[in-house]
Amino acid sequence: SHTKDVSSPTAFVHQSACRQYSDNACCNAETALNVHTDTLYGAEYKWDRCGPMGAKCQAHFVAEACFYECDHHAGKYRMYEGCEDKDVEGSNSWQMLGMPIKATECDTFYEDCKDDLFCAEDSSKSFFDLPTCDFATQCRKFSNIYSGGKEMCEKLWDGAFKYETNEQHAYTWSFKEGSENPNNKVLTAVPHPEPCPGFDPDAAGCHTTLTDMNQRIDLVSEKVDDLESLVFDGAEDEDCEVCHLRNSHTKDVSSPTAFVHQSACRQYSDNACCNAETALNVHTDTLYGAEYKWDRCGPMGAKCQAHFVAEACFYECDHHAGKYRMYEGCEDKDVEGSNSWQMLGMPIKATECDTFYEDCKDDLFCAEDSSKSFFDLPTCDFATQCRKFSNIYSGGKEMCEKLWDGAFKYETNEQHAYTWSFKEGSENPNNKVLTAVPHPEPCPGFDPDAAGCHTTLTDMNQRIDLVSEKVDDLESLVFDGAEDEDCEVCHLRNSHTKDVS
Repeated sequence: SHTKDVSSPTAFVHQSACRQYSDNACCNAETALNVHTDTLYGAEYKWDRCGPMGAKCQAHFVAEACFYECDHHAGKYRMYEGCEDKDVEGSNSWQMLGMPIKATECDTFYEDCKDDLFCAEDSSKSFFDLPTCDFATQCRKFSNIYSGGKEMCEKLWDGAFKYETNEQHAYTWSFKEGSENPNNKVLTAVPHPEPCPGFDPDAAGCHTTLTDMNQRIDLVSEKVDDLESLVFDGAEDEDCEVCHLRNSHTKDVSSPTAFVHQSACRQYSDNACCNAETALNVHTDTLYGAEYKWDRCGPMGAKCQAHFVAEACFYECDHHAGKYRMYEGCEDKDVEGSNSWQMLGMPIKATECDTFYEDCKDDLFCAEDSSKSFFDLPTCDFATQCRKFSNIYSGGKEMCEKLWDGAFKYETNEQHAYTWSFKEGSENPNNKVLTAVPHPEPCPGFDPDAAGCHTTLTDMNQRIDLVSEKVDDLESLVFDGAEDEDCEVCHLRNSHTKDVS
């Protein structure tokens, strides 16, 4: 679902990985944004299942993932000629075999990861052969799994790569953004295989240079700007409110938001302080960095994870949270530590706190010893600081009131308490809670732009349909006619690969 049919120029977002492939990629922008998360393949195939890795080690895994997803040369080494061949057991269209990688690159990867914890199957030493990973019995240092860079490169990915000492005949996973892909000059006589049977690659838009594409995108952007009024002008919604918790990804006013299908927070679609990109990333480290991920001690159970996602969506998307902004003056130079994002004492249903605790009590977590706050411990050492929830918090009350540094209050009178969780498609129940509690004044110097505030979701979706029709008419401005000789069919097929690079 995430491979393009052909490699082609791709406009990656600023914060994504894989930007070095922007002039010719088999991956799309969404794939590049998610190579370091569990979105593409699931939590069982994350490389950091044993806990956070060092930055250098993590960077190598990201580089390899970008190479596999984005570089069309990887397709030359597709394992199965017939792809998903019913006569060949286990055959598939995504697996590689024996692609030569620079020996020095394998050795550096190993050196930078040798003290990090990792999970691999005992005999094959393959990452793929161990979809489940028990921390106590299966997480070991790289140096206790692999003898060196050669064994690591040739076994970790189940034979996909070969350790090659003749580096003129070897590919690389790493090169700088803005430079030509050095793999274009490696083993040029090695052919790509035939496309998978039944795969008819769509090469429309294949011949488009990045420079030309960006010029055309600028033209399209100008025209899309002219269409914005079709979405945001004129309809009314009485629930529109200023968003009083301020950070770099908060909207000025809560308004209907068209979240993508696979994102979190969709229950706030009729009125949200978060935008679609924020909702798509609440469970990743994109918003605040790896030091503030809740799963720094390793993957959590699905129920526990769901509670953290619900709380994150509430904080990012629900305008009621802004009623409990801690600092009236926001970033006040006369008040030490003051800021515009922190909350204090918002009443949350006691039963919700208790359920959260029960579903997480056996999961590992990291919090500062005395305050028991998530925020007070930006670094987290697995061996000394990761403990079960039940060894940090005595119950739901202590967890709710301390984990987020006093942001919430455990409230047994649930008519006077907010909730983190409600179903998509239903009215936000927090709209009827403590309605007499006012929002604070906007932060000094913050002049909220209420343009587009009064738009109902139904009306907005109708208008988005109109805009979509018009944007379809603009596609030819981006993809028709320019030429790029490097365009190639993408021969490793999965659910997120383009047809051609």
